[in-house]
Formats: sequence, structure tokens, C-alpha cells
Amino acid sequence: MTRLICCCVAMCVLASCDRPEDTPPSPPARTQPPVPQPNAEASAILDRVQAAYLEAPGLEVQSSMTLTRGTQQLERKEVIRVDSVGDIRWEAPGVAMEVHGGRLLAEMDSVPNRVVDVPVEGTPLAAVEQVLGEAASPPAVLLLRGGADTVRWLDVMTGRLIGSPIATGHRVDDDGTLLVDVQGRRGNGLIRIDPNTMWVRHAEAKNEVDENKQSTETRFAIDYDTSILKSGAITGEKIVVGDRTVVPSIESLVRPASKRIRVEPGDLSPDFTLPGTDGSNVTLSSLRGSIVVLDFWARWCGPCRAGLPDIQRLYEATGRNASGVWVFGVNVQDGDNLKGVQEFWASKPFEFPSLVAGEEISTAWGLPGIPVTIVIGPDGKVLERVDGFTSGEWKHLVEVIEAAQQP
Repeated sequence: MTRLICCCVAMCVLASCDRPEDTPPSPPARTQPPVPQPNAEASAILDRVQAAYLEAPGLEVQSSMTLTRGTQQLERKEVIRVDSVGDIRWEAPGVAMEVHGGRLLAEMDSVPNRVVDVPVEGTPLAAVEQVLGEAASPPAVLLLRGGADTVRWLDVMTGRLIGSPIATGHRVDDDGTLLVDVQGRRGNGLIRIDPNTMWVRHAEAKNEVDENKQSTETRFAIDYDTSILKSGAITGEKIVVGDRTVVPSIESLVRPASKRIRVEPGDLSPDFTLPGTDGSNVTLSSLRGSIVVLDFWARWCGPCRAGLPDIQRLYEATGRNASGVWVFGVNVQDGDNLKGVQEFWASKPFEFPSLVAGEEISTAWGLPGIPVTIVIGPDGKVLERVDGFTSGEWKHLVEVIEAAQQP
């Protein structure tokens, strides 16, 4: 899966469109880029990188990520510690996870009354993947330590921005750093490797930009500061279960566990009445006869924030809620904090309104992870569903909407 899906790895920002309000852009024809060809020597270097991570007795990796889109930038730092027996401690702003003593624990600051606590069955990486589910991919360091295939850890290391990256070339920098060029279906990147340790120092990627300038260049970069784990082993547990509700996954951590029916194209959309950031109340069924776009998001979700600028572009391209197409964000976790969402929205340059819902909206619409964007036809049935964020996907949604508007 090459889309950005919440919760832990990706980030993002804004692209604006200065087209006149009454002249929405026509989506460009899609062309298939040439398939990149792997370079055997560069691929061998990446094999040596993976071997170095596997052979290290224990590692502490501090990383600093930056995602830049247009004029805005989002940053994130995290620390990962892994020891020789496979124990893990992963800490990032607002979220923590640890594998220790045959258990996996995870918590989020925004959900203080719930905690993930599951037994580790199989490898530590498998346990992390099970708990994350569709919400996110494990960090590249954990994939390297877990023996994941190169394309997978390279995809995460390049921000999941360029799609199925492969090594296409290599060279040596003036300071001796090994440089490996990578190419994917949607862009290219670079990996900088310490020649002595074969640990990655830096990775970066950027997407391809359409010649007609209707997409905005997005850049991802991550710096790694890697060292041998000083203590040799991870001891003790920082996450305390206490009297908190125990849940089995990140998904059920941010939303109470319940049976979800996944809403798919062709299904009748569940109705709701929700308050908006603009002070209005919106009943979905009252918009029958129009096309409605709903983008489900949360403030803590980096990929969600990454996708909001593209929803703004979609809003502009479809007439700014004045041409029979309605575009709304739907916040899925702040139903009891409308004011907080309004303040957040007011600090952003988005013109389309966001509705504010509680966790029950995720159950009704079947949202295993966010962001999710859904297009609803005039008859109230779902036309398209997009899980996760891929830069430029808004143009495909414009095509779906224009097709639905044809007599």
C-alpha cells in the first residue's frame, strides 16, 4: 500500500490554487511514466545496509522527519530503541509503543483512558504490524531489523511518497558517504549511508510534478542519528496499564471497538446531522440531488493534514460549494470539542468547511484508518472511496465527479 494512512509516519502541508472561481481546471490526461530499472550494484549496497541493521546487537535511532509541500512544512521527531532479543521502545510526540516481556503496549496522549496490551505471538515486527493494522506502517528501522524486503523499508524511508522505490544508481560523496539513487512510479529519492557502519544517515524523496502545474511538489526528508544501544537491553516498562481500558490495536485505541460495516461504492451513505466549523448544521440526506465529497480526518493524523490541501484544490475545482457539488471535511474524534476544531480550522487557509463528529461516525462509515475520502452521488449512493492519502488523487476525484454530472 503506497498511500499515506494514519497514524504514525507521514506528515504534510498546503498547496493553494489561484484559479478564478468560475473556471475550475480540467483534469489532465494520465500518462504512465517509464518503469525504473534496478541497478545491481546499488541494490547490493542496500542489501549491506539491511545486514548492518540485522547484525547490530542493539540500536538507538533518533530521527527527524520533514514533509514540505508548497510553502508549508511539517516536522516530526521520534526515537526508536531495539535490543538484541527483539524488545522495542518507540516514542514519538503523543504516542508510545513498547515490546517487552512478551507483551506489546501502546498509548496515545489524546486517549488517556485506553491502552493497547496484547501478547506477542511470533516476531516483534509481526506484533507491531498486527497492532498498527491498516492505520500505519512500522518505521523503516523496525522493518530493517525485522528482515522486511528492501522495497518495503525503502518505501517507508522515502515517506511513501514515490511508490515502490528501487535502487537505480550509486556514487560516493566528497566526504566518503555512499549515495544511492532511488526511483519510484511517482518520483525519485536519495539515500545517504555511512560507509563505516552502513547505517542510513539521511533519506529524501520528491514526487513528480505535472507539466501543467496542477500538482504541487512534495518533498520528504528524514535524518537518522544511530548509535549502539548503551544499556545493551531494554529493561522495565514505561507504559503502565493501570485501570485503563485494554484494547487490541491502534484502531481500537483511537475508536472504541465495535462491529464496523465498511461503506463501499454502490452502498447507500449513512445519514447524519453534524455541526460545522462555519457555524452551520449539515444533514447529509438534505443534500440529495447534489454530489457530496466527505474527507474524514483528525487533528492528530499527519496523513490527514497532508491530504487537506488537496481537498482544498478539489473544492476550488468543483465550484466552491456553489455548483451542485458540496465538499466537507469530517473530523472524526472531536465531537465534544467543536470550539477546538473551529480554532484549528481558523488557523488554516482552507475555505471549505469541516463538520465535527464523534467516534461513532467511524463505526457508521466503516473507517479502519484515516484519512478516507468518499464521493456520494445525487442518489445518496457512494460513487468512490479512497483510503489514505496520495498526492494528486484529487484530480481523479474530479474525474469521478464530472462523470457523475454527465446526463
